[in-house]
Amino acid sequence: MRGKARMKGAMLREALFWYDERHEQDARDRLRAALAPDPAFDLSAPALGVLATEWYDASAVHRVLDLMADGKSAAERDALAREIADATVERVSHGVYRFLVRKLISPHFYARHIQTLWSQVHSTGRREMVVEDAAKRAISRTVDWDGHHPLLCRVAMETVGSFFRVMGLEDVRVTPVACVDRGDETCVAELTWR
Repeated sequence: MRGKARMKGAMLREALFWYDERHEQDARDRLRAALAPDPAFDLSAPALGVLATEWYDASAVHRVLDLMADGKSAAERDALAREIADATVERVSHGVYRFLVRKLISPHFYARHIQTLWSQVHSTGRREMVVEDAAKRAISRTVDWDGHHPLLCRVAMETVGSFFRVMGLEDVRVTPVACVDRGDETCVAELTWR
């Protein structure tokens, strides 16, 4: 039997900081009002009181993402996922960390450690990635993820692309190939660069 899906607050916290910076007060107030009286969140605190190192039920994270995506077209949700991924990666890879990522980490290194990185944030699911140097291409898969959510899945795909850009790869493109939300058995993204 699979465990209850939980997520560390790190991504959600950064997404909420990004949301607050990018949206007018009325949008922020609507998001908070729609979450009341959810005990997972402190509606008066920055980033709803979400702590980066705390584990949260995936359903609570899903509610926030649903509210962020409410009323958006598919293209707008895709842009939202990339913006959340870019903002999160930017916040965690600044200064000396950005230098280290750019100088020491490669797509192969990332692929070798993708499950370890995933398990630091998600309580369920398996990640794997295959890098094809000659084609300047990587295939990223997520399987057995009880915490799946369509926007969160796209954020996970885009996060790999964001890290690839920090590594210095140019013209990184993330193309969703499969998703359990569309009835596929697994979630797959193709990443290309030049």
